[in-house]
Amino acid sequence: MSQPLNPTVSAFSQALERSPQHLERLRSFTSPLEVVTLAQDMGFELSPGDTKDLFQQAYLQWWSRIDPQFQPLFDTLRTDPALNHRHRDCKTPADVLALAAELGYPMTLAELQTLAAVALAQPGFSCEKLWFQSLGLGTV
Repeated sequence: MSQPLNPTVSAFSQALERSPQHLERLRSFTSPLEVVTLAQDMGFELSPGDTKDLFQQAYLQWWSRIDPQFQPLFDTLRTDPALNHRHRDCKTPADVLALAAELGYPMTLAELQTLAAVALAQPGFSCEKLWFQSLGLGTV
């Protein structure tokens, strides 16, 4: 399920990894748009396609590390527009657990916390980190 990064995204990611200052700044982000601003500050112009590639790669890295029993759930939440909207509307862990159970993927709070821990441990930015933080499941 992995795909190679495009050259712009790859160069930005490598520059980011070499800069403790920028990585620290990245940890405080609360919006995906802040990544675009950071890239500009670092001399990179990310196109909308580049940004999509960057976020997709972060998702795939997270997805490949989570318990395989939950991978289909997150694929469904990501690819079905109506379910994606419901997913983004979840405000608490209980909301997520209810949605997962409704879709045939019952999980415990401990399992959800493990999914969050995997996202939070991943280097760099990801929308998944922001989502888990919005649920109160950790900080980066």
